[in-house]
Amino acid sequence: MGKVTVAVAVIGGATVCAAAALVIADAMTVEMHVGLASEGGSKLKMLISYVYNLPTGN
Repeated sequence: MGKVTVAVAVIGGATVCAAAALVIADAMTVEMHVGLASEGGSKLKMLISYVYNLPTGN
């Protein structure tokens, strides 16, 4: 009975961690879109970067 209880606890803990990771990833995606849509609209701090040459595939 003890092994079953430990297995259930481990599986439950892993499920909670996976769900929390999905929620954080979704929240970060929303914040990134808000930051791109308007100046100063996001809580995320992003570095200003520029792409001078786009890759050509060669």
